[in-house]
Amino acid sequence: MVSTHSILTIAVLAFSSVSALPSEPRGIIDPAGVPSKRYLAFPLHATSKTRSVSLHKRQKQVPIANQIHGLTYNVNLTIGCSNQPVVLQLDTGSSEMWVNPDCSKVPNWGKGLVNDSELSAAQCLREPRYDPALSTTSVNLNETFSLTYGSGNVSGTYFTDDVTYAGGKIKQQQFGVAEQSAGIPTGILGVGPTKLVNAEPGKPGQIKYPGFINNLKSQGHISHIALSLDLRAVDQQGAVIFGGLDTKKYKDSLTKFPTENGGYYVPMTSVGQTISGQNSTTYPATTFNKSNSTNGVNVLLDSGAPFLVLPPALVLSIGNEYPGSSYDPSTRRFTVACQAPAGTIDFTFGANKTIHVPYSDFIFQDDAAKDESGAATCILGMMFGPPDFLVLGDSFMRAAYIVYDVDGKAIWLGEADDCGENIVAIGAKGVPVVEGCSSKSSY
Repeated sequence: MVSTHSILTIAVLAFSSVSALPSEPRGIIDPAGVPSKRYLAFPLHATSKTRSVSLHKRQKQVPIANQIHGLTYNVNLTIGCSNQPVVLQLDTGSSEMWVNPDCSKVPNWGKGLVNDSELSAAQCLREPRYDPALSTTSVNLNETFSLTYGSGNVSGTYFTDDVTYAGGKIKQQQFGVAEQSAGIPTGILGVGPTKLVNAEPGKPGQIKYPGFINNLKSQGHISHIALSLDLRAVDQQGAVIFGGLDTKKYKDSLTKFPTENGGYYVPMTSVGQTISGQNSTTYPATTFNKSNSTNGVNVLLDSGAPFLVLPPALVLSIGNEYPGSSYDPSTRRFTVACQAPAGTIDFTFGANKTIHVPYSDFIFQDDAAKDESGAATCILGMMFGPPDFLVLGDSFMRAAYIVYDVDGKAIWLGEADDCGENIVAIGAKGVPVVEGCSSKSSY
């Protein structure tokens, strides 16, 4: 999800969350054997039913929840001296933190989309809310804020207060307390890059105060502003790690893509599709790269967008070739069987870094629609967008391992794998070059 403080896009939120229980934090040692500053690992366990789950130990474990059928990812924090719990969507596409959405104005996706307003409202009402009056450490800054997202908008007043996670506290973090919102069923923890010098309201990525990830470093919680994402599908455990990466969660090696001003963009050079037992198809570059630049076209890697936002020509090319798909012009969506066949959607970045997205990660169950027999139907996780602004959301990101290196102004990208656990802190020298799982590892 992206606000006007970064770039406006489309995000579809769904609500069927689960919880993760934190365990005790443990210390870490860097590869040289020298005690290092901490990283923060937020465990994630996605499941198709709402239930509590137990997780393996990780450094500074913090609860994070996964929401099924939209697969957005939420972090559980507490605010104030009274330790008031809040649930916030982790969003790499925006930079601000705010709480207390208006549950009476949650999304109504309607038939053909992934959720309905009753489900969203019910879930929104179950989530805890923050009351500054109950915290003696809260400070009203008497300054208003207003943000617009692709799915809605929010406005309110800025406060500062202590924000606590399992084992640590960020002192006097600034954030917004919503007074009005529409179309957004949960608060947001924006972890996109920020510019703090001469910030102008409304400019992409510019805010006038240190964001959550900035304060993690300035207050000594991490050594290097970076976060790595291992977003998993249903019934698999993943993690969001601030100030570190897990070298056992990607295949072979990570590829570095320098970014302008630390933005979360990578150059996409090719898109194709591989159907099991058939030859691969590569789509013409003009379906997504209107200038046909040999350097590719920048795409945003946005954890706040469950779907992919692509030019219509590319959406139609992918959907028409997907086995057994049926296109509905009224919703601009492709209906497919919920039992995914063998195959992948293939995205290439730079010269030769290809991420193969399994069909099973590319479909979403449509709770609002049934087939003739009354069974649930599924849709492909992509939607029409402007030709000059592409977004790869969770449909893509579950097949990738991504390190957002803010301090180093780079994105490190690899294909997701799982051959164990080896979390390495990112120190002052930046992201370490460490081989991941071998090419023989199973995905």
